[in-house]
Amino acid sequence: MELKRTIHNIISDAPEEATVRSFILFCRKIALVQLRRKERGRRILRDLIRLPVEDIAIDCVADLFQRDESGKFLQLCAYFEGIDCEAMGEEETLGHLRRLVFSKVNFGIFRMYNEADPALGKILRNIKLAIQSLQNFIEVDRFGEHCLVPHLCDRLEHLPGFERQELEQRLRAAGEIDVSVPTLLARLSRILREEDEYCRIVPLTMIAYIFRSMYAMPEAPASRDAEVHEFLARADITRTIREICADVKREMSLQYLHRKNVSQPLYDSYFEIVERHLQGRLLNQDGDIHSFFDRLRSLIPGITKEEYRLDHKSRLEYLAHLSYHRAVERFKDEL
Repeated sequence: MELKRTIHNIISDAPEEATVRSFILFCRKIALVQLRRKERGRRILRDLIRLPVEDIAIDCVADLFQRDESGKFLQLCAYFEGIDCEAMGEEETLGHLRRLVFSKVNFGIFRMYNEADPALGKILRNIKLAIQSLQNFIEVDRFGEHCLVPHLCDRLEHLPGFERQELEQRLRAAGEIDVSVPTLLARLSRILREEDEYCRIVPLTMIAYIFRSMYAMPEAPASRDAEVHEFLARADITRTIREICADVKREMSLQYLHRKNVSQPLYDSYFEIVERHLQGRLLNQDGDIHSFFDRLRSLIPGITKEEYRLDHKSRLEYLAHLSYHRAVERFKDEL
């Protein structure tokens, strides 16, 4: 397959159906390879997901091929229009496609876990929210397995991995069980950082199973959910705002970076301001205490009000307006 030519056709206003069919099969093959890697790593649990990997593969990539009213593939266009494929080779273009498909595979597996075992799915979701909010772990892929490792430490990848029972015993011994997911993750981080006999990279699903096992103990009362509800709600809003800003930034990059000749650092500053603006309106409910001008001046000292009015005001207001309304629609959908 001539991938660059195929993608150019796929994101055009009138993609050819034969090209679409071959591209779907190609994406399915990429997903299938990743799923089989995870299966070898025992990441797909047959007692939970009782589907052939071939069916899971097509299910994972299916939403990539949703069309709008004009027949365009929304997600594929948004992704590849933010990438200059013309300047890349076939291999680099394939690398971008793999990253997109792999992300869909990971999301699809978590969704299936949630459907097959809602309690486990909720814990997985809460772990990911806490990681995104606290930034005490990074997520890595190791041998096809979605894993966690503490920030800024030697991973000790040459050492054997933890057995689930050993790690669970250490977590239980580290303090009371009736605590939130963020507290358990903090304890896990400390245990791993102090470790010198085992690899510090741990599978995400193993951690979720350990947390669920600990929460199932009689001494863990139902009040725990109420205690962490506010943290998780705020973390969910923060995550959604970050995702929406990243989506808008990617979709609008061609227009601003190339057509309007906005520099990359300035474009990054715009979206730092937009994200803080959305957090103020949707998370802290403080309206717009800080003006866009004040925020931009904190990032670009010396800018004048006249420069802001002529060169930046309309851009920032439009990007903020677009991002805000997308966020509102997303929250409506999730209510």
